[in-house]
Amino acid sequence: MHTAIDFVWEQAVNSGLKKAGTDIAQISISSQVVPTVDTEHWEELLRTHDVTIWNSVPALYQLLLDRLKNPLPSLRHVLMSGDWIPLELPPSSKRLCPNAALLSLGGATEGSIWSIAYPIDQVDPDWRSIPYGLPLANQNLYVLDKDFRHCAPDVPGELHIGGIGVAMEYYSQPEQTARTFVTYPSTGDRLYKTSDLGTISSAGYFEILGRLDNQVKISGQFVNLSTVEGVLESAPGVSIAAVIGITNEMKKTRLHAFVVSKNRSVGFARELREHVALELPIYMVPAKYALLEQMPLTDNGKVDRMALASFDGEFVSFRTAGTAPTSEMEEAVAKVWQQILGATELSTNDNFFDLGGDSLLAVRAAALLQEILGVEIPIQTLIAHQTIASLASVLEGIVRGGELAGRDQGAGVSSVLQGVIPEELASESYLDTSIALVDCGENARLRDDSRVLLTGATGYLGNRLLLELLGQTRAEIY
Repeated sequence: MHTAIDFVWEQAVNSGLKKAGTDIAQISISSQVVPTVDTEHWEELLRTHDVTIWNSVPALYQLLLDRLKNPLPSLRHVLMSGDWIPLELPPSSKRLCPNAALLSLGGATEGSIWSIAYPIDQVDPDWRSIPYGLPLANQNLYVLDKDFRHCAPDVPGELHIGGIGVAMEYYSQPEQTARTFVTYPSTGDRLYKTSDLGTISSAGYFEILGRLDNQVKISGQFVNLSTVEGVLESAPGVSIAAVIGITNEMKKTRLHAFVVSKNRSVGFARELREHVALELPIYMVPAKYALLEQMPLTDNGKVDRMALASFDGEFVSFRTAGTAPTSEMEEAVAKVWQQILGATELSTNDNFFDLGGDSLLAVRAAALLQEILGVEIPIQTLIAHQTIASLASVLEGIVRGGELAGRDQGAGVSSVLQGVIPEELASESYLDTSIALVDCGENARLRDDSRVLLTGATGYLGNRLLLELLGQTRAEIY
């Protein structure tokens, strides 16, 4: 069974190792009903079974590193894909997993998942990000302009994937197939247009700069900015809305919303945020809102997104009035939030999720608080108690001992343990309503004895799909 987190190679490699007489322990972890991340359990499994290969998105490996207090010598290979790799991760890995070779992987489902790799050794201080890498064997990558000409080194263009891994088509979608699968004129090779903006460096490796199709990646999920803009513009009082993705120095991307309206009050902005939250999952809700008198436009009348990216005006502040942290526990919580979220001048009423937090950042916060306080802090505690004042009060009870269960009853923790997913986590499992099943005919129906390959869906969305498959079919799932 392969799920969102796998500690071993894919099924084909696993079978090959067994045929070669190699005895390996395969450990797969799925949160299934309760989407929590138990890094203590991960560490226990890794040490107990002397696991040698780790394969996940970078954020999950970072959570493991945050957890480790002593070196983990068994890991020999760490494979990371699906998102940016923070520049500070490799040095941390070298210190805590000294025998692990790091490998950055990338590609697309349309190109058989992985098409490119970059072994990470030393981090160049001049790097803006970890390089995307070099093509794998029998795979090709090209940076091409709109006329299918090669771009010079360091000149941006669209990344194209070629080679034997390129898919044949989108099933029963000829128009979409024609738009994204093209023929390279000079060679006749079949290519997949990734819609990724990238360059090839003078050193010969590829780099990703962003997206060309009005999409950004938030918490490992692609977000179509037009979808968020449409929801904003459906709210009463909104004339026009634009949403952009801003990536900070920590490689965390957040959505910023710009709205033209006659009503430019904080209350109206709060209503807009609540309106979006009712329609879309939490990772698609903009973190910042600017209420404008008019939208900046280009010479041809389109929204000037470059101007929005360099916006130096004021964003609406949702922070409620409160006192500065005073107790030792409140100051400890505030210090962790500042480190995780980059927030400053916090008050006791500030809300973790309002400040840009998400479930993975909550796990990191819990790990840091555990290290500071020396006690176990369930992630559900941070989900149920989202302000500094509320969380500090509960943590004081944990430190004193014996008060956690009483405080958390009815506040969300007991319901999580019974399999009820909190709103903040449940909303991260989201299926776009525009996705519909094509009439594939009788032969395409899922049979009870089918085998299902679940790929291209990670995190809570992947777990939700897995849960539905387990509950509604008798299929073998890979």
